[in-house]
Amino acid sequence: MSPLNIIVKGFSSEKLLKQIINPHSISNFNRSIQKVDVKAVIYSENSTINLEEHTPFNRLFRPRDFSYIRHVIRNSSDEWFIIDKSIDQ
Repeated sequence: MSPLNIIVKGFSSEKLLKQIINPHSISNFNRSIQKVDVKAVIYSENSTINLEEHTPFNRLFRPRDFSYIRHVIRNSSDEWFIIDKSIDQ
């Protein structure tokens, strides 16, 4: 599985990182997310380790959870890259 890359322009680094590590703002981007726990924040690496719980698709499916690491990189032209990589086994 390849990581998901998102390019974000026009944000200050402080505002962007606050939104990424704020578990309450993540559900604004994906309505199927029920719960998000930020297990660890690594400020020196602009990374977080997250656990998400998603709602079931219907009554035949149970809720799913995902563990992943989110890393944020800025390049020289002030573009921010958000990279999510699953760490589920």
